[in-house]
Amino acid sequence: MKRDMVMRGRTYWAALAVCTAMALAGCGGGGSGDDSYNDLEGQWEGPLYLYPINGYNGYNDYRLIVLEDGSLWGTMSSNNYTASTNIQSMLHGSGESYYDGTCYSYYSPDDSCYYDPTEYFKTSYTQFNFGGPANSQLGLSGSIDGSTLDGKFSYGTRFKLSSGNYVQAVSLPSIAGVYSGDVAISGSNSRYSLSRITISGSTLTLPADANGCSASGALKPHLKTRPSNGSVTVFDTSLTFNGAGCILGNGTTVRGVAYQATFDNTPAIQVLAVTPDNQIGFMMTGIRQ
Repeated sequence: MKRDMVMRGRTYWAALAVCTAMALAGCGGGGSGDDSYNDLEGQWEGPLYLYPINGYNGYNDYRLIVLEDGSLWGTMSSNNYTASTNIQSMLHGSGESYYDGTCYSYYSPDDSCYYDPTEYFKTSYTQFNFGGPANSQLGLSGSIDGSTLDGKFSYGTRFKLSSGNYVQAVSLPSIAGVYSGDVAISGSNSRYSLSRITISGSTLTLPADANGCSASGALKPHLKTRPSNGSVTVFDTSLTFNGAGCILGNGTTVRGVAYQATFDNTPAIQVLAVTPDNQIGFMMTGIRQ
């Protein structure tokens, strides 16, 4: 047992030496702001069960998408994720994964160390609420074991999420078409429905709402820059609003991500974005017609 631990410690240092030599190639796990591959990257989803609090007993569903640069996007829905109107808030922030690096010393001839190979993560994010307080500053921490993310919120609640299909390439033709759905803007208690949301080529168009506010922008597949090139299940997106009645202001541009989802057993596209000052969250969910 001790010998095995010592060998694992030696293996760790050998791997570390190789990674150091190949640092410019992006070898290794996450780090403190470097360009190495982030094991937190991916799509994570699952329920968070709650005990009765103020008469409420149920669970929340979380969906998180973390890109290779550590940027985090996600949603929290009440009781189930089948209807977009159940989504209570969106999440946006940054995170990274890392190895503990703790030396566990054992009695051995060379006093070698065993290093815990578990991948850990830490994140900080803003929770943009659709109704109620505008936003909250929160954090997550925990560990990653293969396809399972075991974490804890900064306020103490624990949860487990499973990895989704993140590495499948996406294309613009696969999402082209007409959608109907709803828009939600954080802090304004504003949620309204839209019909004939259109995706044509790389252009996303939102028709004018009751206040005469329309929007248009661009979609493009998100390309990974490490560990290898190629697109994932996420689109980079931007939307610019036009009209004096726009809640976010005429000419305001929001930027974020879009991805394919399923609501009410129907294919959908969901956009999560924030204003340039990161103070307001915008969500659009379109159900394919």
